[in-house]
Amino acid sequence: MNTTFRQTHAKRSSPAAARAYALPLVILVSLGASLAIGIVLSRHADSHLAVNRQVVLYRDHHRQMGMQELVDRWIVNVVTRGSVRDQLGDGGLAFELTLPQGTTARVYFDDAQGAALEDLRVLHGPEAAYARRLLRALDQMPQPAIGEGRERVFREFGPAKLSVHTVDLAVLEALAGVIVPSSDSRKFVRTLIDRRARADLAPNDIRAIAMEAGLNSDETAAAEMMLTAQPTLWRVTAEISGGGVQQRAQGLVEVPAIMESSSAGRFAKFLSWKEQ
Repeated sequence: MNTTFRQTHAKRSSPAAARAYALPLVILVSLGASLAIGIVLSRHADSHLAVNRQVVLYRDHHRQMGMQELVDRWIVNVVTRGSVRDQLGDGGLAFELTLPQGTTARVYFDDAQGAALEDLRVLHGPEAAYARRLLRALDQMPQPAIGEGRERVFREFGPAKLSVHTVDLAVLEALAGVIVPSSDSRKFVRTLIDRRARADLAPNDIRAIAMEAGLNSDETAAAEMMLTAQPTLWRVTAEISGGGVQQRAQGLVEVPAIMESSSAGRFAKFLSWKEQ
């Protein structure tokens, strides 16, 4: 009786024990297979993303170079006819092009020479001295006079000369205090601002404004050294739209006064360029 019971119990319990043993093994095998598949898919995805990144970089690089080439060609054509400023349309529009696939490119130029240059390493002589004194004067100004927009007052690139068309009031007041160390500096600022509001200033107007404000010959020479009515530093904005495309890029471009190509075969010098 006992033997029969043990044999019967063994027969009944053996399949269950086998299944209990096999289940963890199946789970481990499935987990291992899942991990292997996951690793393969992950590597494939990483490879796909890497290829996509390279394609995007390649495309963006050539689009950037193409847009810069268009800007440079436009500048070359413009400079042969006059200044960049004289050729701009409403809102600073330089040119507009119809591109394939129903897209349109619009390029705008903005005078970027109205702030004080911070990097003075390439300057020398009286210009460097006035530029250093201008920075010291701005540093000593109270914060409310300068405001919160640092880019409105200081810049990293370009010449030391300030554009009379866009020079910020705080920068102009600081410069006037540097070149006219007397109460007459306020008269110079008022005269320039008034003339600028009434008409577009020309190169000869700087001397005329200085004389009207009562500056002596040395002060007038300093004003002509540190101010210009023909800026060479421009903020260029390129916009491409239409056909389901919306792209925007912006950069700083320096247009040299002398008509000669750079080492890159371009006339304009691109100081920065960034997709936005």
